[in-house]
Amino acid sequence: MVIIESHIVPEKIQKVRFLDYSVEIIKSLRSRSSIKKAIKRGELLLNGETVAGGTWIEPGQKIELIDNENKPPKPYELNLEIIFEDESLAIITKPAGISVSGNKYRTIQNALLANLKTSSEPDSLKWPRPVHRLDYATSGLLLIAKTSSALVSLGKQFEERRIKKSYKAIVIGKVNNEGVITGKINDKEAITGFLIPLTASGTTAAVSSISVIDCGDSMTRTPSTSGSSKQHFSATW
Repeated sequence: MVIIESHIVPEKIQKVRFLDYSVEIIKSLRSRSSIKKAIKRGELLLNGETVAGGTWIEPGQKIELIDNENKPPKPYELNLEIIFEDESLAIITKPAGISVSGNKYRTIQNALLANLKTSSEPDSLKWPRPVHRLDYATSGLLLIAKTSSALVSLGKQFEERRIKKSYKAIVIGKVNNEGVITGKINDKEAITGFLIPLTASGTTAAVSSISVIDCGDSMTRTPSTSGSSKQHFSATW
């Protein structure tokens, strides 16, 4: 069993049910439906036990998303660009137009086995696991854990926002050289700073109809940007 995510319910928590609360705090599952399925499969635990989605949450309880590693990925042939690899983790370039994981066959998860070496560490995972997600249409760097300790450590860094992410996006229309976007995303408050980067010649990377922008990581909810984008990040290991 591998713990993918762990969360302690804070003291000042409003009355909420397990399913509804998990939708807000679990980052590895993208939809309410996937979280509901994880609860039913016994992969989303409350204080180490399987409970119904309608269970009321109380302060101090621990919520854990686990992987029982019972079902191996179906190998999918796709040559991935490997930026870095050692016994604990790997960094690959995810191309646009493919999901990181999910019920589909054509995923990065299924392509990892043919691209990465098996770790020789004592806590080696049965198969490598993506630590985070990039949207289907987004290309960029993707962190892969090869050991249980790497999965836990990197997952915690994401949870505590110690991993700094930046995005480059191509947007239609001319925008200011810099600014802040404060519009809600999926009815959630979000704050995203942006900047039009300078080219090698010292001019901004924008024309009258298309602009290239750098998006910062100072948001309360991770936004998605329409158009083509690439993610970069820095992590501690």
